[in-house]
Amino acid sequence: MSILGNIGGKILSIMKNIFILLTWTAGIALILSAYCGYVNPQDSAKFAIIGMIFPIALAANLFFLLFWLIFKKWLMAVLVILLLAACASPIATFSPVNISPAVTSHRDSTFKVLTYNVMNFDDLDSLTYKGENRTLRYILDKDADFVIMQEASAKIKMDKLEKIQPLMRELSEKYPYRELKLRDIVILSKYPYSIDDDNITSNAPHKSTAYKINVNGKDLYIIGVHLESIKLTESDKALYREITDISKSTGNLNEKMMEDIKSNLLTKLSAAFKRRAVQAEDLKAYINSLGNGSVILCGDFNDTPSSYSYRTIKGDDMNDAYKECALGPAITFHTNRFYFRIDHILYKGGIEAVDIERGNLKSSDHYPLLTTFRWKQ
Repeated sequence: MSILGNIGGKILSIMKNIFILLTWTAGIALILSAYCGYVNPQDSAKFAIIGMIFPIALAANLFFLLFWLIFKKWLMAVLVILLLAACASPIATFSPVNISPAVTSHRDSTFKVLTYNVMNFDDLDSLTYKGENRTLRYILDKDADFVIMQEASAKIKMDKLEKIQPLMRELSEKYPYRELKLRDIVILSKYPYSIDDDNITSNAPHKSTAYKINVNGKDLYIIGVHLESIKLTESDKALYREITDISKSTGNLNEKMMEDIKSNLLTKLSAAFKRRAVQAEDLKAYINSLGNGSVILCGDFNDTPSSYSYRTIKGDDMNDAYKECALGPAITFHTNRFYFRIDHILYKGGIEAVDIERGNLKSSDHYPLLTTFRWKQ
């Protein structure tokens, strides 16, 4: 029994040391992924890539906290709590805790903004769904005051898209002010607007547009953005699906696959992070040029809340509507296992977000975000 007892004790000791090592590893990963956005990807894109693991690192730390509490290892539990506390702000941005929306007493003091990457009004379920265009139907039913769309008419003018023709009359009646030119960013508005700048990002022409609008006597700038995408090919997506298939062991990652990951996925990720960094800096410079005015910047960032581009645009003077109004984490991109919140609504000035809703429609590869704003008294 003593021999068996000694063997059992050694096994337990080894297991304990392994879990301690894993806890430290998860903690370091959490810190790095939470604050990697302070490193410019042009200096080191590796940190930007690390930021993509933040949700996994957070889940791992919560698991280890529960593990050490169950086994009453208080010192390790306190360590994990301290690590989580050190990342309190990034955690709150990723998974905010807002129990109930603010009360909106006067309709005249509120307005709604919907941002939506509409994927050229294609439908992911087009093979089985043959009814009216679900994406445009959703937009019309939500009846937001302003709709900022990405990938709306980048290839064909929106008014010429055959797939939405049955709804064009209703669209024209509800949104008399809208963009009719060939461009990626398209606005639908219930109020007259003027384009203040449609070439803010120097390395991505017409991927950002600033609209100046007078809403019931108050000036408002709405900036629609579509930051650099990774530009993955179908083979890249197939590779990513294969390496993220949890039913397959890491032993299946052969030498060729590892080379493909390095040359295709990581190279494209790095290039996109670097280009978005420049775009983010251009956008922040433009926002700063508007002074203390009321500004909403929204759209498809192709980047997470822990990224450099998000942190740069947000800065110290802008608020995140999701962080201010939502409850729990969310994703806004839902295909190819890239499950991230990459669509954002940031704002500043004489307005405040009082409610946010992430739609669940899967006609596009993005989910829509609808935010209710209130003018400050």
